[in-house]
Amino acid sequence: MRVLFLAPNLAAGGAERQWSILAPGLRERGFDARLIALDGGGPFEAPLRASGVPLEVLGMRHQADLGPLARSPLVRQFEPQAVVSSGVSGLYVGTAIALRRHAIHAYNEHRQVGLDLSRRREAMLRLIVKRLDLVIAVSAEQCGAWLARGYPPDRIVTVANGVEANTAAGTRAATRRALGISDSAIVALLVARLRPEKRVADFARAVARSRQTHPELIGLIAGEGPDQTAVQAAVTDPDAVRLLGHRDDIPRLLAAADVFVLTSEHEAVPMAILEAMAAGLPVIATRVGGIPDVVEERVTGILVAPGNIEQIAAGLTKLTDDHPLRRAMGAAGQRRHRERWSADRMIEGYARVLRERWAARGPAASSRSTSERRSVPGVTNRKL
Repeated sequence: MRVLFLAPNLAAGGAERQWSILAPGLRERGFDARLIALDGGGPFEAPLRASGVPLEVLGMRHQADLGPLARSPLVRQFEPQAVVSSGVSGLYVGTAIALRRHAIHAYNEHRQVGLDLSRRREAMLRLIVKRLDLVIAVSAEQCGAWLARGYPPDRIVTVANGVEANTAAGTRAATRRALGISDSAIVALLVARLRPEKRVADFARAVARSRQTHPELIGLIAGEGPDQTAVQAAVTDPDAVRLLGHRDDIPRLLAAADVFVLTSEHEAVPMAILEAMAAGLPVIATRVGGIPDVVEERVTGILVAPGNIEQIAAGLTKLTDDHPLRRAMGAAGQRRHRERWSADRMIEGYARVLRERWAARGPAASSRSTSERRSVPGVTNRKL
């Protein structure tokens, strides 16, 4: 099956990370998966190219900048059977390409639950959603926004995110040496794009509070973004919390850490948490979006209220004190990752959904039962 992915860009983020796994995985399963980044590249461009995914970065300056689109060899020559888009700009361009090529068009919903679009973007989206064949959400909690737009519930499916197993397990000591961190330190790691809704400054303040009684605790922040100044202002002791900026070696950082933390006030199903669980780390995360479906309280981690620095600090203190608990939660998280959030499970889910939606255009479509889709690994229909 021929599939064209359309993304705004390939910047550091959960959606881009997910596609960096999904597109190569589909190609390994016989799909001709290709990708277009509309306005720019980013950290995931090189890995995607290295994995063999044909891609173009168009450099469009705005949605009406059609010159790069018209000159694109992929747009002019590739004839996809399915277009998968992300972001409002991807949705608009994807609709045009799908209509021209008589392809199905699936919108991949990655937006954090509760984080609204601007009025302009919401209005643009509502104008075009009825032309979509399918919405693929990564969390059931995202479906409410689409139902509010009047989108048919039988065309909304949920395919859980998934990540590979961590292959950097043997790099803990070397990574700590490179960072100047002793073997006895307890390292809490946060990986996120530094945006206001991630509330990364809360993590810095919670680490400082916990260190008042547990000086062996060190916080690491991997990421960059528009909220960097606010995060820097919250770091009062650079020995306590270190800002690492953008990193291409997240698996090694996870292997070097003892605890993973995410302090967001809005989320869907964060790839960063799945990667932490795959690496065997206990998780402290906020009780928002789809996170409670991923992090099982007192089994794989600790859930806290967004913005509650006292609760975050208490979680850090508890896990700093209790090595057996850290180890038990980390092992439970690895098991849950293998069972529910593996990369293979996610890729197979998308493959089946796209094949079924394409087949539904043929004469045999009416013979396919709803229960068949519900049996797909990693895929559920929204139940109302």
